[in-house]
Amino acid sequence: MTLFFIRISIQLRFRRLALKLWCFIVCCFFLAVPTKALAEDVKYTLSLGADVNGDGVIQLHAHDFIPQDRSAIDQPFVFWINDDQDDLELYESWPHQHPDNEDELPGSLRDLEDFSRIHIELGSENTQLSATSLRLYASGEAQIRLWLSEGNDCSRNYLIDDAHAKKQFKFMQKGALGVVDAKHSVNIDALDSKLDKHGRICLVFEAVKSGRLTLRAELLQQERLVSSNELYLDLYPVKSLYERVQVVWPKQLKHPYKYKLLPPEVNLTLQPETLGFDFHKPWYEDNNVLIWVHGWIPHDEENYQRTLVFSFETMFKRLWHQGYRGRLVHFHWPTRKRANALGLLSSEFRGLKSAALLLDYVNALPDSKNVKLTCHSLGGIVLMEALHQGLEADEVIFQVSAVPAEAFDTRDELLVTELNKTVTPRDASDGGWSGYIGKSNAEIYSLFNPEDVTWLGWNAAQVSMKPLKNFGRKYSYDVHRNSGDQARLRYWWWFSRPVDDEHEALAYIINSKTQALGAEARVEGDVLEAYNLALPPYEYGADHVAMWRWNPQDVMPYFSLMLDIFNLRYNALEVLE
Repeated sequence: MTLFFIRISIQLRFRRLALKLWCFIVCCFFLAVPTKALAEDVKYTLSLGADVNGDGVIQLHAHDFIPQDRSAIDQPFVFWINDDQDDLELYESWPHQHPDNEDELPGSLRDLEDFSRIHIELGSENTQLSATSLRLYASGEAQIRLWLSEGNDCSRNYLIDDAHAKKQFKFMQKGALGVVDAKHSVNIDALDSKLDKHGRICLVFEAVKSGRLTLRAELLQQERLVSSNELYLDLYPVKSLYERVQVVWPKQLKHPYKYKLLPPEVNLTLQPETLGFDFHKPWYEDNNVLIWVHGWIPHDEENYQRTLVFSFETMFKRLWHQGYRGRLVHFHWPTRKRANALGLLSSEFRGLKSAALLLDYVNALPDSKNVKLTCHSLGGIVLMEALHQGLEADEVIFQVSAVPAEAFDTRDELLVTELNKTVTPRDASDGGWSGYIGKSNAEIYSLFNPEDVTWLGWNAAQVSMKPLKNFGRKYSYDVHRNSGDQARLRYWWWFSRPVDDEHEALAYIINSKTQALGAEARVEGDVLEAYNLALPPYEYGADHVAMWRWNPQDVMPYFSLMLDIFNLRYNALEVLE
């Protein structure tokens, strides 16, 4: 009997133990099934975006301090076609025989300013990425070409730092991911290796074909398709994104020194300049209007268009990249480019006459517009004369301007002995340049460079070319004649007439007694503040057009300075890692 109870007890214990073991196995099984199912059921989010608001940061989700970038049908990301030819360092080829968007190799570091960024952000609660491939596809008539950003760098450092630009350029030489349009898509494989530390895939692109493009991304996760939001892009020829106006000089109107008798009155007109591309007002345009008056450039059509692409369009792109979202207007006035200073003096005359149309253009703008004006080199003649005629503006910037410094600052300490030897008058009240600006409500800023080689020629022209003596014509200033008859033009030996047009006298007779504004470090008077472009961070040396000749990575601080003076938002340079 005792053995029987012992046997029963042992069997019950084994049964309890077996039951417990069985329950443990069952529990583990049921616990394991949901765990496995959860791993298979990870939900990814896929966000696609660009810098739609132009603040330099691509923010795909709501943030306390950084505005979210949201594209919409009526608020797309706007960019330009990469159809120029940046195959030279520090310059652009012209005419465009092989536009940059014809192949997948970027032309130069300069070409990188014709690229922009797209980010794809993958989000999930799981740190393990089981999906390995992502596809980008689109609808619409436009086309873009995509590259991965070097080193998974989602910043715009390739635009603002030379070392980063060289790395990006070398990386892109390996080839593009491909083009995306209504017929072509791009696959991105090995996603784990292409994510940055924030879970983003960083892309750069160029626009190949203009129009609207609606871009999408999709991720295949264990037979589940995860789709992104839609990114709307509107891509235009760059000439459609800024405005151009042109001063029309009558063909029958000769230079004033070609008239034996008093020249006819100069009647000029201002008209839109399309060059085959109508201006398209972007949806993001704010109430700022920045008018740019160019300097001394060739006057024939081919050379003008080459210069427009090389200079003004380059400056448009750099201001855009720095975050300027107002309207940019190119004020085209009729310079004369000749082999000697005769073209310089004739351009001064035309600039003085064109100023009234600049004044009219500004006055015709709506009162709601916040108008800013700037000029480069000899374009200072136009802006200076407009101020003389009463132009009202909050701030104006003279960039290395080829105009007399004494027009802004009448102090004797600015006088230059070599320039002060002539008998032509100095004071504006007597027909000279000193104090010519007069009273102006504008805050005037000067960006100057004393090392600029241009000033050697400008000073020489003041000494040797004024008063003008050329082709049997001779301007003169005789202090012994009666007032109003001191400035005269002699035509060969037997014709002579008075010069009673103030602009003719200033352009061909009255020389500056000081250096040019763009060369003078000591200028004060009407100039509120001056910035030396020979010093860091600019260091332009002898280059008169460094702001557009040099690669963007070397000059972005210059455009930040301009926008800072104008009290306009700009994108601060990122911290380089």
